[in-house]
Amino acid sequence: MRITNLSLATVLTASLAVGCSSTGDDNPPTTEQTMPSSTADTASSSATTSAAATSGTESPDNDKKDYKALADGMVDPNDPTSVYDGVSISDLFGALNFIDGYQSEEIEIDSGTNMVRGAYNHLDLPTSAQVRAYVPLNNGEPRPLENVNDPHMQFFLGQVHGLITENGFSPVEEVVNTPNFEWKCVTPEDVPMNETNNTACFTVLAGRVIEVQHKVVQEDVEMVGPVDNLLALLDRNLATLK
Repeated sequence: MRITNLSLATVLTASLAVGCSSTGDDNPPTTEQTMPSSTADTASSSATTSAAATSGTESPDNDKKDYKALADGMVDPNDPTSVYDGVSISDLFGALNFIDGYQSEEIEIDSGTNMVRGAYNHLDLPTSAQVRAYVPLNNGEPRPLENVNDPHMQFFLGQVHGLITENGFSPVEEVVNTPNFEWKCVTPEDVPMNETNNTACFTVLAGRVIEVQHKVVQEDVEMVGPVDNLLALLDRNLATLK
């Protein structure tokens, strides 16, 4: 078990749109916030619970218990960014601890923002994913969303559209339905074969934005398959919290 500092992007990292340099700060996105234009190279000052991928010499079961216990200790029942609609940051930490078929590189909770973030690499295919769960802020106050069709969701989709357009690509938006969630996804069109195609998808669970980034080099898109496959796996993990 270890405590680390975490540098987080706002709604999206630079890699979201093909060719972006980098972007971000350490606070959950707000409906008034505009995307920064430079890289946030410094880490957040707040402590973070971080469960790194375990090696063959460690006991994954014991590690998971340790991490879960630490995550439980970070829960503040009086803070809606920590617990909302019966779902806590510890619950999300557990649900995002792994994705079937992927290696969990790291799963983190930022104690300053109560954002849960996971990074994953597929075990067999050339693709990776990032998942973030957070309560948006409005005028500095938590603003939980009702569902994926909440008017404030357009802010997040608009940010993706803007990043893709700025980099010379046309954003394509689609709705993906999994058994328990509706997802709104945006992907760049006509990406060159040697560049990364990064699809961003959003849904809402217990007031939180669930943001997914699915990354694959364009020439491998057919082999890896659509983002639908990743969303179906996440559906299984998150459905228990719905």
